[in-house]
Amino acid sequence: MTTRFKVSGAALGILLAASLLFAQAKPTGLRALLIKALSPLDKPLVIKLAAGQSVDALEVRNSSDTILTKIDSGGVFTSTAGIVQTSATSGTHNYAAGFVPAATTTGTDTAGIATKIWVSEVFIPTNETLTGISYLIGSVGGTDKVVVFLFDSGGAVLATSALDSSVTVGTTATFQRVPFTATYAAKGPGLYYLGVATNGTTAKLRTQPFGDTNAANFTWVFNTPAAITPPTTFTASTGPIALTY
Repeated sequence: MTTRFKVSGAALGILLAASLLFAQAKPTGLRALLIKALSPLDKPLVIKLAAGQSVDALEVRNSSDTILTKIDSGGVFTSTAGIVQTSATSGTHNYAAGFVPAATTTGTDTAGIATKIWVSEVFIPTNETLTGISYLIGSVGGTDKVVVFLFDSGGAVLATSALDSSVTVGTTATFQRVPFTATYAAKGPGLYYLGVATNGTTAKLRTQPFGDTNAANFTWVFNTPAAITPPTTFTASTGPIALTY
């Protein structure tokens, strides 16, 4: 059921404030409350906080009373539900650290190390369903196996590709798409980390030679995912040239 009201501009603020106060104590059974002014408003709708107020100015909660979206007493907007893209087809191509190569030979030609995973920050701007990681292969392809990862901002593993040595490094100087074992629904905007690892030293990958972002490599056991400590500085030639897809 949708209920429509038409009110004057002066009464609009009063009605909105009353409905907000009423909703805090006793949610209504209305599916929607549409408020329409008869004349243009000469002032914006305002929720004015009392001096010293520390509670949130506005909250959206689910049926379990968990806050999904809020505007706090300082005016900061936070949404654990993320932001949905307006386009019909969601974008998913986010380059690690925003480093977009000018050519397939851009970056440091880096030999893989079986005990190392190459990690870089990646920013996810909106809610996106990610299929995997695409990384730029260096001057040598083939032979070695490759695994990719997605970590959250705290370094916990969110998604990985197959951990059975079934994916072989692709062709020299090309981007290789490596899918996760299942798609991952990333919430944005937010900071994540992606990682690329090979099980030998034959194949090479391209890494970021310079920057002022967060990139590093970490010791690990191949095919055994583990949380990382997110890097806070840039270490040259450790962050893979890669992107989500």
